[in-house]
Amino acid sequence: DQIEAMTLATRIAVMRDGRIEQVGTPEEIYNRPATVFVAEFVGAPPMNMIEATLDAEGLRLDASGERLALPIRGEEARAVLLGLRPEDLHLADGGEGNAIDVTVDFADLTGPDVIVFARHSGNPLVASLSPHSQVAPESRIRLAFSIDNMHLFDRTTGQRIETRHSFAT
Repeated sequence: DQIEAMTLATRIAVMRDGRIEQVGTPEEIYNRPATVFVAEFVGAPPMNMIEATLDAEGLRLDASGERLALPIRGEEARAVLLGLRPEDLHLADGGEGNAIDVTVDFADLTGPDVIVFARHSGNPLVASLSPHSQVAPESRIRLAFSIDNMHLFDRTTGQRIETRHSFAT
């Protein structure tokens, strides 16, 4: 049980198909997942994965073509996954550069959060917002995030991409 392991253990080994994916403290596993599998396994709701391309101009989201304002570049185009935890997304206040447009499917008030199930260019995305967030089904909203809370993974290998920029530490 991942929740029990995260709350009780001082070190965790995450395994898949009899092979160790990552060993570390609960904080390391959660904040710096080594692979896409670990990122999606730990956390509820699981981390969102958005297909993107890292190139000389920065990060471009494949489905929408949006470019994000990030201080990272790739030397040659590289297929990546942008990982965003639902709790690291918030309603954009207008001028934020790191934001994506989504269409709300539905929202569930859980008490401390509103869990928003949405689509970004047709792809599913989940956000955990403030309980005071006003979102309606089929509405278009803009969700923002801090680069300190984003994760990048190689789309082919599933391995975490470390950059000179120290986001998600």
